[in-house]
Amino acid sequence: MTDDFTRIGAAADALGRQIAAHPAFTAFKDAHERLRADADARKLLDTQQAALERLQRLEAEGTPVEPADKRALREAQERLHANPLLQEFARTQADYIALMNRVTAGLHTPIHLEPLFGDEEPGA
Repeated sequence: MTDDFTRIGAAADALGRQIAAHPAFTAFKDAHERLRADADARKLLDTQQAALERLQRLEAEGTPVEPADKRALREAQERLHANPLLQEFARTQADYIALMNRVTAGLHTPIHLEPLFGDEEPGA
């Protein structure tokens, strides 16, 4: 059993190295690092997040959301979407997620099990 774990661990390490070298990851990592270094872009993210959290809090409390609150969120989102670095980050993030979804699907295909619970009939 230990040999099996060792082989699977080695295969996982190799897969990790392949993912780290893949252009989808390297582009995402580069955009991520540039975003971390860009205080203005991070401020846009923080402003948008704060406006979104305010609206969510008001809605959860049952407090009417004022037009000014909606406008603040919309304007924050527009500034965020207009930033070239944030656009690139979103694009490279989507490419990386697509890669990881493909990897995950590849891992799950040979080990798929039928659900134990739910409405599905065995073998369906």
